[in-house]
Amino acid sequence: MLKSTISYTIVTWWASWIGNSIMKSILKNKKRWVIVIDKLDKSEIVNSERVIYIRYDLQYSDKLCDKLNDIVGDDIKINHLVNNAWYQENVDILKLDIDARKMMYDVTVHSAFILSQWFSNRFIKNKQSWWTIINITSIHSDIIREIPHYSSSKSALSMMTKEFAYRLAKKWITVNSIAPGAILTPLIKSDLCNKKLIKDASKQIPLWTIGNSSDISNMVIYLQSNKWRYVTGTSIVIDWWLSLVI
Repeated sequence: MLKSTISYTIVTWWASWIGNSIMKSILKNKKRWVIVIDKLDKSEIVNSERVIYIRYDLQYSDKLCDKLNDIVGDDIKINHLVNNAWYQENVDILKLDIDARKMMYDVTVHSAFILSQWFSNRFIKNKQSWWTIINITSIHSDIIREIPHYSSSKSALSMMTKEFAYRLAKKWITVNSIAPGAILTPLIKSDLCNKKLIKDASKQIPLWTIGNSSDISNMVIYLQSNKWRYVTGTSIVIDWWLSLVI
């Protein structure tokens, strides 16, 4: 059960490696709780009394607000929102059907848009103090990777960040995005399945390293702190200069 005296952060799509790291970084502060929205079974979620789990498939984004309103009362204090939901699917742009396009945009863009509206309207209604929205985008918002519906959805999320930041600036809600480059997630590990392949791939990055999910989650924590209250509408690229050479 949610408690009105607790400060919550919503994190979508916990199942991703980055989402998992974000959640665990937030929980290092024992005064903070996390509301996770994911489609996986609850048994796969980290065992912590400070995690409230909402099982929901974000491809059905049109019913998302109804689901939240059933669980989260007006008295619940939600300070931060992290829109992290995404997935990758390699499909030729000439063979990409409408169902695949719609699902990608529902998960990555539409759910983030709906959650940002819901979150912001709660803030304005309750007249509470400073809150943050953080969207996890990608360097492929601007760089082709032959995953057209993924990269274009991230580009849409990047522009959505700016639009919300502009609208909410006078309401003291900061809205920023984090654009990761190559992060050593299970997805990349499946392609780089030994140390030699990882080393060879690292040499293609100017700083000769592939990032870890903690590099992203650390930035989330920074953006949620008082020290970053003057930063909004910004995309923070964490890619060790990779985007400069590809």
